[in-house]
Amino acid sequence: MMNSQKILLVTADDFGYDSDRNRGILECFQRRAITRASVLVNGAACSEAFALANLHNIPLGEQTMLFSVTG
Repeated sequence: MMNSQKILLVTADDFGYDSDRNRGILECFQRRAITRASVLVNGAACSEAFALANLHNIPLGEQTMLFSVTG
């Protein structure tokens, strides 16, 4: 018989956007409101996000913001 247990994965976006967002995502992870985070690799606080994830064992994905400038 197969195990029919279901798991809900909740990912927080924009980890690395800035220090305030990083602290909020860390707090959510510690309270078990999220299960992972996606890092905004070109965010202003990306290095801090990686350090926090490493320190607190937060599973990570990656996110890149692409944009174009016209005019």
